Formats: sequence, structure tokens, C-alpha cells
Amino acid sequence: MKKTKTKKQTKNLIYIHGFSASKNDHPELKKHVEACGYNFYSFDLPAHGTNKKNFKIEDVDLNFLVDFCVTKIKSFNLSEFIIMGHSMGGSITTIIAGEQYFKKELKAIVLEAPHNKRVVMRSLYSTKKAIQTIKEILTKQNKTPTLATYLKEMKSEKNDYLPLLFNILNLPALNRIQAALESISVPTLLLLGNKDIYIPLRDTRENYSDHLDDLEIHVIKGAGHCISIDQPKEFYKYFDAYLERISKNE
Repeated sequence: MKKTKTKKQTKNLIYIHGFSASKNDHPELKKHVEACGYNFYSFDLPAHGTNKKNFKIEDVDLNFLVDFCVTKIKSFNLSEFIIMGHSMGGSITTIIAGEQYFKKELKAIVLEAPHNKRVVMRSLYSTKKAIQTIKEILTKQNKTPTLATYLKEMKSEKNDYLPLLFNILNLPALNRIQAALESISVPTLLLLGNKDIYIPLRDTRENYSDHLDDLEIHVIKGAGHCISIDQPKEFYKYFDAYLERISKNE
């Protein structure tokens, strides 16, 4: 009888993709993680990728996404793991870590340009007319140089995702992310691109460094929002060193 290979329960990395993306957007990441000796796990979020037809985008909000991810991660039945999240996936990862859904199993997190409250507050909620500002941006009356571009792209290229965008930008969602951020106790790697117009460098770096003790931050020059794609050599240099550090500390 032919023996079937089973994945080890140690050295596992779970990847949570970002807004309007899918689990297949970064095939090189899977190859790289596995080359580092880790089992790689990923999945499409509700209303994304292969799940796009299975969920109505207007029914999906941050709470729904977190619950979905927690259930999915539990189904892997892993004794320990690292979670990596990009952009919106970074905010989900922040909540999972900060709210301690996996107290024993979660060993560390990796955040690539994570969506966070301070960025949105500075960009959209700096005036009393936040909702009006968003509407003006969507009608091409640009007032903010950062999220304005992002919102315009959503309108012209990914209009189907707009309900979700508003659901993750509302204050209850942002407050949940911030409260979780301030409660993270696991080692955290924060990777930021100095050319990222969606998740500005200064606000994100300050927000996480103000609240986390075990935090390693690296700013990748020449990288925009998708750091691992824009500057893969620099990205994996810090990423690999971090995985090695975590392995040594176990």
C-alpha cells in the first residue's frame, strides 16, 4: 500500500489576502514559504476569488470576515502557526492576534501594509463631513491625495467591491481593529513600502510602534502597496530572517 504524506503540525504559515484580491494572487509567496520549510495555508475570503459567487458583497463586513477566517483556521487543526496578512488581511490578522482567538497556537504574525484606523482617520475622518468627503471623492472631486486614488479605482474598476469598502472603513470596524492592535502580545513583523499611497508609511508605523513591544519594522524602499511583488528581494530578506528568528525562539 502506498503511504500518503501528511503535513507536520509545526512550522505552518497561514496567509490572508487583501481587499478585492484572492489566494492565488501571490503564487511566489507559497513557493517561497514552502522552500523555507513551512506548510503554506491560504483561502479565498467571502466574495473574493472562488468565493465571489457564494456570498453577496453587501452582506460581508469586517466582523463576518474575521469569523470566517477563525473558522477556517480552526478547520486546519494545527498545533501552532504564524499568520501573515496583507492590507485588509493585515487588519483581520491584527484582530485575530489582538483578540487572542488562538492563545496557544499563534506564535507570531506578519503584517504587510495593514489597513488600520490611524491611516483612515487622518485621510477621511479629519473633518466632520467624513461621509460627504467619500462621496466627493467618488464623484472625482479629489480632496485627499491618498485614499482618493484608491476609491476612484474601486469606482471605475472594481465597483462591485464598494459596499465592502464602506463596511471596513466605518468607525465600528476601525475601532475594533484599533482595540485589537493595542492588545497584541505575539511577536509582530511589520513590512511597509515607502511608496505606498493607500497605507501611508508614517501613520501605520507610528500606530503599531506606539502599542506593541515585540515589534520589528522594516520599510522597503521603492515598494508600493504590494511589497512582496514590488521589491521581492528586500521583502524576502526581512521575511526569511524573521521566520528564522521565530524558529529559534520556539
